[in-house]
Amino acid sequence: MITISTNYTKILLRFTVLGCFVFAILFFKEAMTTENTDDIWIPYLVCIILSLMGLVILIGLGGVIKIELDNASQHITFIRFFSRKTIENSEIEGYYNCFYNAKKATYGRVIKTLDGKLRELHPANLKDMNIMDTYLNDNSIKFLGERKSFYPFTSGL
Repeated sequence: MITISTNYTKILLRFTVLGCFVFAILFFKEAMTTENTDDIWIPYLVCIILSLMGLVILIGLGGVIKIELDNASQHITFIRFFSRKTIENSEIEGYYNCFYNAKKATYGRVIKTLDGKLRELHPANLKDMNIMDTYLNDNSIKFLGERKSFYPFTSGL
């Protein structure tokens, strides 16, 4: 059994940023209760933007954080914070490479199953995507090309 482990550094960093967003919202909430009503829309706008950014971070944390690959029984187990899903290699239609343009170019993977579900494997949640590439190539799983990433909105099990 091969395990692709969790990237705890990036996950902890996202929790820290989320905490900063909550602190900033609480700070701007205090600014909204002041007597100055000339520019009262600015704190509301900042709170809405920070809330949306925090929501995207929370959804991203709901993605796959660990993968167990079993060559003997030919199955993959996707592990999230509160759930796990095991699929057989025969249930996989293929996989895509997804391009993420952050500070440097990185690639994730999207596993497409025969029932049409997409499971996106994001490099911010997982440490080494090369292990996944080796497993997919060794088991002759079809490469479907490249596609644009919609992470964190394709991380469902």
